[in-house]
Amino acid sequence: MATATFTGASGQTYSFSLFTEVGFNNISRQSAVVIIASGTNSEPKVILIAAPHNIKHDIIDSGVWADAVRNHDANMLYIHFDINGTNNSRQKHVDDLTRYYDPPMKRCE
Repeated sequence: MATATFTGASGQTYSFSLFTEVGFNNISRQSAVVIIASGTNSEPKVILIAAPHNIKHDIIDSGVWADAVRNHDANMLYIHFDINGTNNSRQKHVDDLTRYYDPPMKRCE
């Protein structure tokens, strides 16, 4: 599985695993930090950064992914599995990354 590192406004780096639509059936229902992007793994264009409580439900099944594909040509879903993290720590990661990348989609709706 491909990986990527993203840097927040604070300078902190975060490692993510890359998923494409082919692998969406293997995405868990756990909490994580996700980045939806377009482009290539070597030059991703960040579209959305979020901390869903249930990746599969809140990103894939809810239509957020479909909206990102339709409106922003999304083709990559990066997931940072923070197994011991809390909702608060995940949100801090989202805030740090969002300040740096300023993605066009601001939240999961």
